[in-house]
Amino acid sequence: MNPLVSIIMPAYNADRFISNSINSVINQTYQNWELLIVDDNSSDNTYSIAKEISRKDKRIKIYQFNSNKGASLARELAYTKSKGDYVAFLDSDDQWKESKLEMQVNFMLRNKILFSFTGYEVYNESNKHTSTITPPLKISFEDLLKTNVIGCLTVMVNKKNLKISKFPNTRTRNDYLLWLTILNENKIFAYSIRRPLSKYIVHKHSLTSNNLKFIFDTFQAYDYYFDKSNKLKILFYALRYFIYTLKRKLRKNDKVA
Repeated sequence: MNPLVSIIMPAYNADRFISNSINSVINQTYQNWELLIVDDNSSDNTYSIAKEISRKDKRIKIYQFNSNKGASLARELAYTKSKGDYVAFLDSDDQWKESKLEMQVNFMLRNKILFSFTGYEVYNESNKHTSTITPPLKISFEDLLKTNVIGCLTVMVNKKNLKISKFPNTRTRNDYLLWLTILNENKIFAYSIRRPLSKYIVHKHSLTSNNLKFIFDTFQAYDYYFDKSNKLKILFYALRYFIYTLKRKLRKNDKVA
């Protein structure tokens, strides 16, 4: 029997996009999944839209925070509620291609992989394709410290055989910190399917739009991860990350992640 895949979707004020995101899950060729949506106290119609769709499909489960807590805690709640051997991540404004789950589950089973990710396509808010991200075949913890090419919407992990001690509780860069934590704690590589199997939407106020904020957020992420141990070391990591990522962006018209 095909293993159950638990799909984690934090949602905040995403009523313009969430139905498309959910439908991209419903339309998967791989059908043994559960979708856990955590509404992070949205002020728009996100919760009601998700709730209405869930009434038509019992595999969709909705949770709601009574105050805004951030994507990391939303993902952590969904992870603790998940029942699958595999866990995949999809934000409420992104989408998957129909074969995404099927190809990724088979890839992980066939190669006995604990952490996988895929390529993805980048679109703007007008639904115009701007670039395609083709990742390397594998990434180590040291590689990931230099720059992040792992799109959150592409990640799948083997929950049954993987150790995750915590979901980093930060407002920014929390998915990146989670990948660092997983690779470091489990002493593993992340392996990729290089084909673009997901669709990432870049918004006007996304991380890519402000380089100074990007550096500051990256510094804060390392400050959190390394427990404020050495400010000069943390600043070095943050600046190195920015330089590596800028080079990659200029070389490949890539997205800053």
